[in-house]
Amino acid sequence: MAVISVAVLALMMCDVGIRFITKNIIYDRMSIRSKVVLWIVDGLIPMQEGTAVSIDWNELYPRDAAVNENGQPDKAAGQAEGVDQRTDGSVGGIGTAAAVWESFDRQIRGTTQKLEDVITYYCTDGLRNQPRIAELAAMYENLTGWDLVMTDGVLMVNENGFLPTIYAERSNVQEIADSVAGLQELVVSEGGLFSYVQIPGNVCRYDEPPIGAFTDHANENADRLLFELEQRGVSCLDLRQALHASGINHREAFYRTDCHWKVPTAFWAAGVITDYLTQIGEIRFDASKYDAVQYRLVSYENNFLGGNGRALTLQKAEPEDFELYLPDYGTAFSMDIPSRQMELTGDFEEVFLFEAPLISYDYYGEDPYDSFRTRNYPLIRIHNQNAGNNQGKRMLIIRDSFSAPLIPYLAVDIEYVDCMYLKSFDGSVREYIRQTKPDIVLVAYYPPNIEDIDWSGASSTFDFR
Repeated sequence: MAVISVAVLALMMCDVGIRFITKNIIYDRMSIRSKVVLWIVDGLIPMQEGTAVSIDWNELYPRDAAVNENGQPDKAAGQAEGVDQRTDGSVGGIGTAAAVWESFDRQIRGTTQKLEDVITYYCTDGLRNQPRIAELAAMYENLTGWDLVMTDGVLMVNENGFLPTIYAERSNVQEIADSVAGLQELVVSEGGLFSYVQIPGNVCRYDEPPIGAFTDHANENADRLLFELEQRGVSCLDLRQALHASGINHREAFYRTDCHWKVPTAFWAAGVITDYLTQIGEIRFDASKYDAVQYRLVSYENNFLGGNGRALTLQKAEPEDFELYLPDYGTAFSMDIPSRQMELTGDFEEVFLFEAPLISYDYYGEDPYDSFRTRNYPLIRIHNQNAGNNQGKRMLIIRDSFSAPLIPYLAVDIEYVDCMYLKSFDGSVREYIRQTKPDIVLVAYYPPNIEDIDWSGASSTFDFR
């Protein structure tokens, strides 16, 4: 049995290597599309529009090496103790060597992390026949009654098929709060309005029953961060509180099989956010644009199996309906997605929605949540040609995946909306703000994306340098 197990493992690793080389070199680099190549890369090519291109965002919006996370002079960039300031003004000695080593160490860390991510993907979601393997594992677990769990990011099966995810405590919320406060200071100095928007997670802050023997710290992390932000005078909107006060059933506001909120919940949130911005600023949003009577509800029955559902497979999870709102009034937009070389023009539906994931019913291969083209791309620029009272106004949203269905509805009553995803945008947030001068800047994250900042890299959600 041991020999057979090792042989199977060796074959699987060979297959992983072949699929990696074929996908990244033969398919992507050499653009060969033969039947053999397509068979090898089966399951690795998502249904996406446009053409992926590599953009050096740091070249377009360069980070200032001498500025730290709060916009202050960075000692590590040359003013640290031990730096030899020569008479000709140049810098040498220990400080220079430390800076060179820090730069080298940062590159090594970044390369190592990318390599780890690639290996993890090809050994999990990118594994050949991964859905079938996962289904077999789920069948085995059903037979044995054994569920393997982790300490962070653990997926739990709850009553009524609801699949919450449990997260560990985050330690450095003070550092995160300092970073947000520093960004607000910059935005205000540039004449803009700033707010941190706390998006709710699928575990309710107020009345969620205990989940087995596990404690979910996601809402606790958000509470601690909001407290620290308020201590620093940062404008905050807690949508968890607003959702609870609205009387909307928290469970019904989220998908059973996914961590994300439903599209109608995102539509509701757009109304709450724009009403809040109207209250605290000089920009006036038209409340009628966020009234459901102005939209038609379109439903795709039993076509959605979310990320948590796909992880557990159809052996343990059932598909659910996917609903969205479409405007009944005239709309005209254009949208630029540089990293996909996509420029779109048309009405709300033509610009923001990609129909293929909605009608494929490919539970493991496609995700209707990705029908919104405003997904996690590094940068998206939207122009609303029917902006009403807010012509000439610009909003920048620093976002996570929860904003995919939120952004189109926020865009219906302001002329420009820019969307930035910091896990893939490695340029300077500060330089982008200085160049574009947005009237509104929102940082909108759901609780599990409150993550400790890795200052050595360029992909932390709260790194606003």
